[in-house]
Amino acid sequence: MLSARPSNKLNILLHSENGVAFYPSSSLEITYPDTKQEFMVEAEKAGIKTISYGVEGPNKHDFKIPEESVVFVEPQVLQNESVYSKLFVPKRELPIGCNEYVSNGLSCELHFFSTEKWTGSPPSTSGIVHIRTPSNQYIPLSMTGLRLDELQVSKKGIIEKTVALTSAYKVLEIFFINGDTCTRKELNSDNLLELMKDDALVSSFLRTFSGMAPQWLNIETSEINEVFDIQNIAVNLAKSSLHDVEHCSGFPLSPLSSISYFQPAFNYELRVGSDEASLFAEGDTCFAADVCKQSIFVHFPKRSANKLKNTLGVIRDMKDKGVDIRVDSVGLLGSPGTYDKEEHVLWNGTHLEEVSPFSYHMWLKGDVTWKMQIPAKVDVTLSITGESFIYYNEMENVSSFLLSKLIDLFSQNFNKKTSNEKNLLKAC
Repeated sequence: MLSARPSNKLNILLHSENGVAFYPSSSLEITYPDTKQEFMVEAEKAGIKTISYGVEGPNKHDFKIPEESVVFVEPQVLQNESVYSKLFVPKRELPIGCNEYVSNGLSCELHFFSTEKWTGSPPSTSGIVHIRTPSNQYIPLSMTGLRLDELQVSKKGIIEKTVALTSAYKVLEIFFINGDTCTRKELNSDNLLELMKDDALVSSFLRTFSGMAPQWLNIETSEINEVFDIQNIAVNLAKSSLHDVEHCSGFPLSPLSSISYFQPAFNYELRVGSDEASLFAEGDTCFAADVCKQSIFVHFPKRSANKLKNTLGVIRDMKDKGVDIRVDSVGLLGSPGTYDKEEHVLWNGTHLEEVSPFSYHMWLKGDVTWKMQIPAKVDVTLSITGESFIYYNEMENVSSFLLSKLIDLFSQNFNKKTSNEKNLLKAC
């Protein structure tokens, strides 16, 4: 559907690849007082198709031409031809390639793995790509290949590569890790489309992302995700802080950090302890991981931050104490070397549980409102926007009982400035 409010008349011209038809026509007209026109798209073959727009008519100079749109045409895949049965991988997971390239071009030595060969200088590949971090985590980067001199890919670049790979039926030879061996298989472009339809890169990324966090925090895709977005098939990699990346700025990153960051569109479930929240990312939620350290960060848009505020018991409980907290961003700056194999037993408030220690720093950014009252004498409300570090030796299996202690520390630290300005406070 197209929407516009011309004072006279506007003609919208639709363009796409061969084999794509528009109904009722490839030329639509919106005439005052009408404000919208609907159209349908029909494609001969499965694949990623693009729609570009042009405008004509008396009001054409009053409107900006819309960005290129993407249409996903789903392939017909039989059960015995499913990519998962071919590769023996769990549903909605990506195979990890066994063509390895070692790079020292970022902040640490990193190992790139592709399902297809690396060629040329600088090296490039057209396969499914993962990066293995020093802590042995495999972070998926791309479903359509990668050039090591283009680790940050624009939306336009992703569209061009994806259309090229899926515009015609192709047979793809891939090499992937299968247990302790490297296995060769033949896939086709429909198999690649199946992985895209299932948001396999999103699912794989979040599984690794959650694996870098303590056990009380988990993020995973919803079982039903009817939204397809072209940005769901590529993760960006940057050798520096993300000051210029919208929705990913403001994280406490070193200038020497190497960061993988992802801004997909999908429905997901966030679990903190025993609390769960159903959220929607629409390109304005940022998931970032330091690929050289055990550190992760999430930025939530305002609507998601407000939902977490009203959903998570660990935050709602604080409101009963007069402390109203909204967390816009959170970071867990881990120290992998602090793992201890010795098991410990901890009373979590209801029962004893075995835990293993894991040391990290927690960073929180958001708003805090205190309501303090002395009956019949004075009411004071204090609102602060800022960020806070919490230095803490966490326990890996601790539930919301201990997390609430962290929130207590957060509210205490918000009204302090350390000598080296690690707490940045701004009066609202």
